[in-house]
Amino acid sequence: ARRKLYHRAMNRIVWLIMLTIAMALTTWGIVGWAELHFALDPMWPFSGPFLLHPVHLIGIGLALLPLAFVGSLQPMKPGATEGAV
Repeated sequence: ARRKLYHRAMNRIVWLIMLTIAMALTTWGIVGWAELHFALDPMWPFSGPFLLHPVHLIGIGLALLPLAFVGSLQPMKPGATEGAV
């Protein structure tokens, strides 16, 4: 039982780290895009070589958020949601 609780706690830490990374990537993308004055011109490969654009970071961060939220909101103890309304 103790090992199972330890495993759940480690899973919770991993999910919270994933949530932190998702929020950091999203924030970093928004700040970087603001530095470019919200321009999309450098993102298109027509104007030169394809480079990483802050919008890509926003997309990765937003893609990680639902998975991180679902994992971090799971109960720590088995049966913790029993009887909940």
